[in-house]
Amino acid sequence: MLQFIRNRASVELLSRSFRKYNVPESSGQLLQDLGFVHMSMSGVFHLLPLGLRVQEKICRLIQQSMKSVGAAQVSLAHLSSKEVWDRSHRWETSGRELFRLSDRTERELCLAPTHEEDITQCIANLVESQKQLPIRVYQIGRKYRDEARPRGGLLRGKEFVMKDLYTFDIDADQAKETYRQVLSAYHQFFKAVGLPFSMVNADTGNIGGKLSHEFHYRSQAGEDTICVCPSCEFSTNSELLKEIQPETAHPCPKCGDELALSSSIEVGHAFLLGQVYSSKLGANVEVNQRLQPLYMGCYGIGVSRMIAAIANVTKDSKGLVWPTNVAPWKVLVVPTSFKNMQAAESVYDTVANVVGTDNILLEDRSNHSFGYKMKDAELIGYPFVVIVGSQFQEQKLCEVHVRATGGRHLLPVESLHQILLGNFL
Repeated sequence: MLQFIRNRASVELLSRSFRKYNVPESSGQLLQDLGFVHMSMSGVFHLLPLGLRVQEKICRLIQQSMKSVGAAQVSLAHLSSKEVWDRSHRWETSGRELFRLSDRTERELCLAPTHEEDITQCIANLVESQKQLPIRVYQIGRKYRDEARPRGGLLRGKEFVMKDLYTFDIDADQAKETYRQVLSAYHQFFKAVGLPFSMVNADTGNIGGKLSHEFHYRSQAGEDTICVCPSCEFSTNSELLKEIQPETAHPCPKCGDELALSSSIEVGHAFLLGQVYSSKLGANVEVNQRLQPLYMGCYGIGVSRMIAAIANVTKDSKGLVWPTNVAPWKVLVVPTSFKNMQAAESVYDTVANVVGTDNILLEDRSNHSFGYKMKDAELIGYPFVVIVGSQFQEQKLCEVHVRATGGRHLLPVESLHQILLGNFL
């Protein structure tokens, strides 16, 4: 029977997963202990199949949000030249965080930590008329920053995955409208992820511009402190307020009420750049018979950082608790014993029709007890575990465990969609 299952290519089997199976000793590095990632060196991580699946789920949600604002996906080169960074004056101001290297002709290059210079130079060579505007392009790719003190696993590393969107408009008003639309798309993206988040005013920093917002998850693992007023809409990164001390009460500058301070992890950032880069890199368009620099915005989401942030925010004493839309697998089907494997495969087929074959996994390992498998399922954090045992054989009933709530539901196979489609959550 097991051989029959293994020959079915459409069935996703847990035994084929490439990961650790040891119970971790420390909850501080669950992603490494459970085989989501593997540290190659300080600040550099390999994504293993489970971690890659979470990243892919996040990327799909990002692609949906970018589609909603009409952005086209591109892939920009990792290598960038000193010449283009000199034009923006950031070759020197970026300091030691920039990975610098030379090719065989002694041409100076860097591994791009961001792509404002390169995309602006590209647009400067492509835009010939204001009829081509607005332009909205984004990429999801690896970035590089020589962090002095990498920490928190994927939270702060030397190599990381980001989504960056770059927008180009004809004037300041249209650029502000684009900014508003992208912030709205970001709200929809973070809502789709399924965790509470905060949007706060932020410093523009080394990138430049005059308007900036950050998106945060509240967590003790975070390096940032955000200030939110419970009485009005004021919210900001503490960097924008002088003399903020965590143990001291601070009045809101807008209404006077006491600000609530909390540690947080920044996972998204938006900048309204204006003409900072376009004026220096020649991204111009003719307006009223005069060349005018384009108005630009840039918008980032820390994709790999989000994996660690979500894990930190949701984990409990039993392990990880992935939100349904970003879980590596939404559903794990577990037979209570080997004799129930054929029935479990039947349930797998039924559930796959509800959630899709890309979201369901069959527990087929024969070298572990049922108790071990259930504990392992809690550690990994599958949103739903469907148990196939004697009650299925006798009454066609399955027991469904909901990881986020701890709820348990006994349902006939034909009613499983009530749980899996979220009606009980």
